[in-house]
Amino acid sequence: SSRVLWTLAVTQLKEALITDVLDILRQRAESEAKVLLDAKKKTPSVSLVQVSDLLSEKIILYTDQFLELFSSMALPTDPSDPLVRMYMNYAPKTLATKFTDALLHRVPEAHKRAVLASSLACHLVYSNGIDWTPSVVDLLPVLMKQIKQAQDQGTL
Repeated sequence: SSRVLWTLAVTQLKEALITDVLDILRQRAESEAKVLLDAKKKTPSVSLVQVSDLLSEKIILYTDQFLELFSSMALPTDPSDPLVRMYMNYAPKTLATKFTDALLHRVPEAHKRAVLASSLACHLVYSNGIDWTPSVVDLLPVLMKQIKQAQDQGTL
């Protein structure tokens, strides 16, 4: 009877994972399609293949920059930290809820950094478009936070 229960549990887990993965693929395809079509509208003379190449280049550029940044820092471990939440949101919901501890503590740091770098890069490009390049105005909230921290520490 325990074998039957185990088989049932595994079958339910597989079904939930399949649903989760299909939802993830659907969401990411919609995000990418929106960016591609918006960029195509702005520049009708450019083919969708060329737009797709530009999109990939931008995502790779940002991913590499985030990877460089993350390589010199310890990743946070507090579940309420925005980077930890982003990492957990990358995983299928079933894994994130049933195997939280394993995802946080058993996945190698290099893999976590890669997931975060790619997730952040995709988020930036998909939410801001291919043409977006960070400006001083975009960075102002970060700068203000750093200034406040320096003031609180008495170093500014």
